[in-house]
Amino acid sequence: MKKVGLKDIAEKVGTSVVTVSNALSGKAGVSDELRDEIFKVAGELGYVRNKVQERK
Repeated sequence: MKKVGLKDIAEKVGTSVVTVSNALSGKAGVSDELRDEIFKVAGELGYVRNKVQERK
């Protein structure tokens, strides 16, 4: 099975990869509504956050 990436989520939601990254990282600049949609789609697609990225 293919690993789900930020690009997959962005395409499904209709937004940019940067916006998806910001939303999943909890950064400002993403509305609550869009952030909720991104998290919903990420869950539906089976997105798993990269553990290496979490250490940064």
